[in-house]
Amino acid sequence: GSGLDEIQLARADILINPMQCRAVIANMLTLAGGQGIGFDVGLSTTLSSLGAFGHATMTCNSMRDTHRIWGRFGSALVGISGRLDIVKEDSDNVTFEFACQDPHDPLLRFHFEELLSMIHAIGQPLVNETPVLKKLTLSFHAPSYEQRYYELFDCPIDFDAARTTVVIDRNWFEKQPQTND
Repeated sequence: GSGLDEIQLARADILINPMQCRAVIANMLTLAGGQGIGFDVGLSTTLSSLGAFGHATMTCNSMRDTHRIWGRFGSALVGISGRLDIVKEDSDNVTFEFACQDPHDPLLRFHFEELLSMIHAIGQPLVNETPVLKKLTLSFHAPSYEQRYYELFDCPIDFDAARTTVVIDRNWFEKQPQTND
């Protein structure tokens, strides 16, 4: 177990350690029956729910700058266990690889789904346009809820790939948030 009781879990200001976080996520996955709860968690994220980190995101000059802030502080501030590193760029696309400490982590899919759906949840209000994904390659098997991937991301998706990558339209990535300072 996580060592947390209902009262602690109900508090919005509770701080938990990484092992407690992993236990809570594992419990959520068990209770949800593996139906893509990472998507639900990520899609429920708002800029205001991220506090000062959300404000910093809103003041960036471009989505690229937002990516830099998330790459530097995201895992510490939001608790996501993984990051999207730029591995290739050309005139049309930016390719990211999902990097995490343990590629065999049983929670890898949850973390990826949470992070990718957070991009949708906070990216759209920042630039008034849904992120334009061109392709996903995923290093895990297609889950029973595979259709949710296609509904959310509307792009070609390859499961059982050698690595987990996301190809995003460069024009969207270079857009300036409406809220920048």
